[in-house]
Amino acid sequence: MSGLETASACFHAEWIKLLIKDCEQEAEEFGAIKLLPPKGRAILWNLCSVLGFPSYGIPGQACVIFERYLYTIFTGYTTITDPRLQAELLKRSQKRCIVMMTGCILLAAKMNSSQSIQINANVVRLCLLCKEFQIPIWSVVDIALFLASEMNITVEKMRGIATIVDISEFYKVDIEIDLRKNTQLPLQFRRNGNIIRSLHLAAGAVAASSRLSNAPDSSDILTYLVKIPKIYIQCLCDAIVKQINSNRQRHQPLILKRKSSS
Repeated sequence: MSGLETASACFHAEWIKLLIKDCEQEAEEFGAIKLLPPKGRAILWNLCSVLGFPSYGIPGQACVIFERYLYTIFTGYTTITDPRLQAELLKRSQKRCIVMMTGCILLAAKMNSSQSIQINANVVRLCLLCKEFQIPIWSVVDIALFLASEMNITVEKMRGIATIVDISEFYKVDIEIDLRKNTQLPLQFRRNGNIIRSLHLAAGAVAASSRLSNAPDSSDILTYLVKIPKIYIQCLCDAIVKQINSNRQRHQPLILKRKSSS
């Protein structure tokens, strides 16, 4: 192995460690987060399409940011002792829902390396009135593509991963329900609350991509990379593939309806 290859291997190993650390931190900070329900997800996905960002993981990442943003501001509201003020703040947030979604979509688009867009910071500040809110450094698509590159998956096969991530994020509520019902999983992966971390979803999407392309099973190497049980990756992959193959229309966003009808 050359010096450059050795340095690259060390660099990648450090990134894997950081991803695992972020995953643990996500569990601590957002373990009680409420997932956006299917109808809300459909609204967000359609809004992405209207704004010109219908694909490449942007809707899914915008959804992650929006859920974290809502969790942050609503957690702040719980510290308010005046019930009338609390109710008024909740009412204002509901009225600004589309504006807040727009801000999250713009942030997700800005994070995406394939989108060369410029966003004025004041625009986002007006959409998201919360100074304490921190956006995730990595998008789920970024993580999935990084894992795929570690597995030497070809560029051609990588192209479908972003779509799988988007579909997985859109049906995340149903995927979590499937996992909770799956008795093959240890109890720690079937508990109440949000159980799928970003790193987990990325690994599941890569595993699903391998299965759908009739490639060899990738769960062993993914288990090694992300340090989670093989059975969890396999069950997550099963749940993702189930949603992809179900071809449902219920609450489905326009962008997915177009794809399924073509």
